[in-house]
Amino acid sequence: MTLAHIAEDWFRQRRRIFYPKTDMPVPDEVLRGMRARTFAELHMTPERVAAAAEHALGVSPTGVHPLEVQGTFHRVFRLTGLGRTGRLILRANAANDFLREFTFYLDAWAGEASSKVGLPSVAVRHVDLSRTIVPFDFQIIEECPGRPLERFNDDEPRMWRLLRKLGRFVAKVHSISMSGYGLLDARPLASGTGPPRGMRETWAEYVLLNLAGHVEDCARAADLTAAAADTIFATFQRHAKCLNLSGAVLLHGDLGSHNVLTDGDRLLGLIDWEDSVAGDPVYDIAFWATFHPPARHDAFLAGYREVRPLPDDFPIRFWLYFVRIAVAKAVHRRRFGYADRPGRPTAAHRIFYALDELARAA
Repeated sequence: MTLAHIAEDWFRQRRRIFYPKTDMPVPDEVLRGMRARTFAELHMTPERVAAAAEHALGVSPTGVHPLEVQGTFHRVFRLTGLGRTGRLILRANAANDFLREFTFYLDAWAGEASSKVGLPSVAVRHVDLSRTIVPFDFQIIEECPGRPLERFNDDEPRMWRLLRKLGRFVAKVHSISMSGYGLLDARPLASGTGPPRGMRETWAEYVLLNLAGHVEDCARAADLTAAAADTIFATFQRHAKCLNLSGAVLLHGDLGSHNVLTDGDRLLGLIDWEDSVAGDPVYDIAFWATFHPPARHDAFLAGYREVRPLPDDFPIRFWLYFVRIAVAKAVHRRRFGYADRPGRPTAAHRIFYALDELARAA
């Protein structure tokens, strides 16, 4: 099968997905075993990683070093001994048996788009999905000297300062106009025929995608009562006009602190754009908020307002999206077998909390 045919299969699969970590069409036991897959099992030996780098760069690294923190769907290596090329990072697809990682192209495009609006970004040097040199998809990016924002979770004053800067940063990202709605189609980038666009024709079509299935999953797991499930459906019907969006902007789609790089003072860029979306900027803000306690929200929003105004119906849209995201994340956590964190609100609690806040806002 040619890469073009594989891209069409990827598109058909991707178009059925609301949130990739929730809707990945593989058995739950496969998802729960992703992090346990070894480098040897994935054929990501130092020799093969070095061969991939040499093919892409024309020079072989003398050192291949797995990073201390690895992702679920990616394995990450630092490449050293490249001379004037400097130190680079190779990200490899750890789901090669069921996923072709066309989203690797989105990182390069989003970085360039961010640079055009004056934002720092992490440059992508190379993307290879051919699997002719090595049996895995990979991308090579420049190593950023920063650390993930989550490293400052125990330094609340610094976190507030950085979140205000993040609000300004994200507002500038939201100045980038997009075509279509929903998860981005990376096929034009892979073929060199144009920029990505959303896979859906309307914003409502994307937001409501798989909602019924997600709510039913939560009800079966006793995260929701039957009455609460009915309330969610009624809530989206009542606020259907909020989803009548005319014109989309670029959304990162996964604004957790693990995807924000900082030196502790400045923001150095956003990484991992594979879940990026064309849609309503309020959705991106709500997604960000699901990673943080309410006490931090004002810092981010204050920074955001310095660059871009928020709509008059912001509270309603914010909490409506928060409900949608919280439901999807509850399914995600259960599929991957993640336990609720001690001292943190449960996945079910966040759904009810958002419903209560939405009722007050309305």
